[in-house]
Amino acid sequence: MNFLKIITFVCLSFSVFSQISFQIKGKVNGIESQTVLLITSENDTVASANVTGTAFRLKGKIGEPQLCYLQDSKRNFRLPVFIEQGSTSVSIELNPETNKIMKAIIKGAPEHDLYQKLLSSEKGHLTNDEVRQMQNWLKLNDTVSINHLKRVKRQEMDEAYENIRTIFASNPCSYACGFYIGSIRNIGKERLTKMYDLYNLLSPEIQRSHFGQKFYNQYQKESLKQ
Repeated sequence: MNFLKIITFVCLSFSVFSQISFQIKGKVNGIESQTVLLITSENDTVASANVTGTAFRLKGKIGEPQLCYLQDSKRNFRLPVFIEQGSTSVSIELNPETNKIMKAIIKGAPEHDLYQKLLSSEKGHLTNDEVRQMQNWLKLNDTVSINHLKRVKRQEMDEAYENIRTIFASNPCSYACGFYIGSIRNIGKERLTKMYDLYNLLSPEIQRSHFGQKFYNQYQKESLKQ
């Protein structure tokens, strides 16, 4: 019985000490006397603070670096920020008429910059909707033209994947990379092998992280369907 208590205490202690401390110093116009919230991608509120004048300060602890969202209590705006150990500076400029974000500057967050780089690399290829729009716009009904568009889409997707793979290979210890693959839903057979290749480029620490494990579990589930 005492042995079980010791094991439980050790596990709880590890959970507490494995958390990271973060701080966000921010400025936002137009929402005086409101509350700013920090919410995870899984909709858990991890911190909140009142806006004094235009300034607010959020601080707390979180299990591991990950993408969260800054939003006001009335949900006028929602800004993605990759939270990591240490202090991050955020400046938000809202449209005075709609209270929507016109401009946002985030400093002191290298993982955030890396995550944005991953997203911008991903946007390099044509989506299925874009291919259909091009077909309609150009009124391409012949098989040759449609197949050409499909080849263009495939080439763009391959180039985007190679760009993302380069980022993963250069940053194996990045939680931004772990979050990137762990937050993908419905991988599908076509992307499964490529995503697993990215996973294998990550360090053991990132593979064991919450989102690394989340991807691996999804990979195992999809593999069983094949």
